[in-house]
Amino acid sequence: MSSILQIQNVSKKYHTQGESLLVLDGVNLSVEEGTTLSIVGESGSGKSTLLHLIAGLDNVSEGLIISCGIPVSELEEEKLTDYRLNRIGMVFQFHFLLPELSVLENVMLPAWMSGKTRQEAERMARGLLDETGMNERLYFYPNQLSGGERQRTALARALVNHPRLILADEPTGNLDEENSRVVEDLLFRLVHDHQSTLILVTHNVHFADRAQRRYKMENRNLWER
Repeated sequence: MSSILQIQNVSKKYHTQGESLLVLDGVNLSVEEGTTLSIVGESGSGKSTLLHLIAGLDNVSEGLIISCGIPVSELEEEKLTDYRLNRIGMVFQFHFLLPELSVLENVMLPAWMSGKTRQEAERMARGLLDETGMNERLYFYPNQLSGGERQRTALARALVNHPRLILADEPTGNLDEENSRVVEDLLFRLVHDHQSTLILVTHNVHFADRAQRRYKMENRNLWER
């Protein structure tokens, strides 16, 4: 299998009030396409920072990130937007659904923004919402949904443009035990069915252990568990 992600000697420093804080120090990682990979670590260890660098939501201080064949760490904002819209799907601890849009409209939005017609975007969204068990909530608004339903909607939105790479940052962090299990099962099933690659950041070791490759973020670097 070919590599979908290469992280080469990546470091990240934050500068505040004249001080420099080193969060990541020379991280290296290669991920083959179709792999599921998890990262655990203490709060503040840098695991979410690494995910944000892969997504192009933050800039590396040193090193290179190549994702889906694209040198993400060297892209300008316009090309980063295209990368985030069409190559990757992101799921966060908070669902970030738009409150003024229905479930169907929230999931349609990325497809429509990527140039699909409204009809095609709706077809794609309905298919994903059926897969996530949200087909009876199409016209509900986020404030009418449970936490688990919101996160299932967020999963559908992340997958609607058929991304090669899924980045999930604490996707069950705000859910109770029952809903966490539902979202965990659904995430791994969707990634398998859509032949995507998954990089999962979580505090939940049992969740993390379901991945094929398992890492721990410690001392500003990644260590295989």
